[in-house]
Amino acid sequence: MSHQNDFLNSPKCDITHIADEIPGIVFQILQAPDGMISFPFFSVAAQQLLGLGKKEMEEAKNGLVNFIVKEDFTRWLSVLKKHARSLSSFSEEIRVIGKDGSIIQLSGISKPLPIADKNILWNTVLFDITDRKATEKALEDAQNQIHTVISSLPCSLYKGTIYKDGRIVFEYASEGIKELMGVSAKDIMKDSDLFYNCFVPEDKEVILANHKVLLRSKKPRLWDKEVQLTNGKWVQLNARPEKTAEGNVS
Repeated sequence: MSHQNDFLNSPKCDITHIADEIPGIVFQILQAPDGMISFPFFSVAAQQLLGLGKKEMEEAKNGLVNFIVKEDFTRWLSVLKKHARSLSSFSEEIRVIGKDGSIIQLSGISKPLPIADKNILWNTVLFDITDRKATEKALEDAQNQIHTVISSLPCSLYKGTIYKDGRIVFEYASEGIKELMGVSAKDIMKDSDLFYNCFVPEDKEVILANHKVLLRSKKPRLWDKEVQLTNGKWVQLNARPEKTAEGNVS
């Protein structure tokens, strides 16, 4: 027990040391009744993230708002004041500017604590999500590039699922389908009947009959058929069906 007490009374159990060991930025925001804010405490991770020395951090402590991207600070301050009225916690994402000019993306939560003289002390922890945001941006750019390529193809692409209960749902349709069939991709994904009604009655029956065959088949085969649309155009349907574990056809 004495060893435990010694540890609890050691510098390692000091709140500052604990905050410095947390894998994120721990800090406090003091909000005065007139709305003015200051930063009475920051963990070491803050100066490491911003690229500031200890002395620079001390000098900048109450001017840390200058490191937050202006539009993010305006939004964050508005959210802070709103939650101050209800004394409720809130989550937020902000961008800060490092000493080297780099943009750092942060995400975290702030929890209010009412203290003397109607002041509010916000205990906050933020985590660096810059790499995650960069990955998301790269994925978004790649998807946009794929969409651009698909949109330029002289054909229409779509992906749908034929369910065992007879439902047919399109998860994707390229924009080229609008020019070809006169129905937008967005509408087709909402209502699959709009797609099938674009075919002349006899070809529509053939297509739907083939769907039933696909559902009965253990290993659906490739399907290739020339069919006519109600607008007079002839199209070549090429389908590569796959049976799902649930027994549907995708």
